[in-house]
Amino acid sequence: MKTVWPRLVAQTKLNTVLAGVSWNQIEPREGKFDFSVLDGLIQGARSHNMRLVLCGFATWKNGLSSYRPDWVKKDFERSHAPRW
Repeated sequence: MKTVWPRLVAQTKLNTVLAGVSWNQIEPREGKFDFSVLDGLIQGARSHNMRLVLCGFATWKNGLSSYRPDWVKKDFERSHAPRW
């Protein structure tokens, strides 16, 4: 994004960006959180005087459970068991 932010400001004249952040980016291993991607997006938007709208990708979209991190996908019992 370091090269994208300046182009967004200069070439598109945008003031707001919609960015996706996935569960896998925040928690790549169970219980181990890494907010560097999110922090980078926030800092990039701030430093270019832009607004940031986050779209969080978690477990379900369009009826499919496709945004789970690998550690959840590999745990067959947990990832395929009904929640009721």
